[in-house]
Amino acid sequence: MKRAFSIGLYVIASLLSIVLGFLSFNYFIGRPQIGMINISGVIWQPRTTENILRMVHYVAETPTIKAVVLVIDSPGGLACPTEEIYLDILRLKEKKPVVASINQVGASGGYYIAVAANYIYAKPTSYVGSIGAVSYLPEPE
Repeated sequence: MKRAFSIGLYVIASLLSIVLGFLSFNYFIGRPQIGMINISGVIWQPRTTENILRMVHYVAETPTIKAVVLVIDSPGGLACPTEEIYLDILRLKEKKPVVASINQVGASGGYYIAVAANYIYAKPTSYVGSIGAVSYLPEPE
């Protein structure tokens, strides 16, 4: 009888330590997470740029997020906002691994942002490339 009691006590103590270990791990350490930032459409509105930058800063400062995936579907846009996003992604890359995933279009500024990542993945049918600028000459008089 004494042996059965000690085995039962051992089983209960083992189960209790497993449950407490699992709960304390989730509470104190937490599960590692991967942050996803969607960058889609033309990058030209300040509100769009601010939202993207806010997401980049959030994933950079959240300790449970261990890596970041940029989901890009953008033909680019204005140079200044695109460069601002690019530079913030470079700073983010110093803290955490960054992977760019190009869906349909990653041209011009979209590709420029993707270049800041550690790795770039694109579908075989994606339009990728062409970092450049469009400029206009004044009309001759």
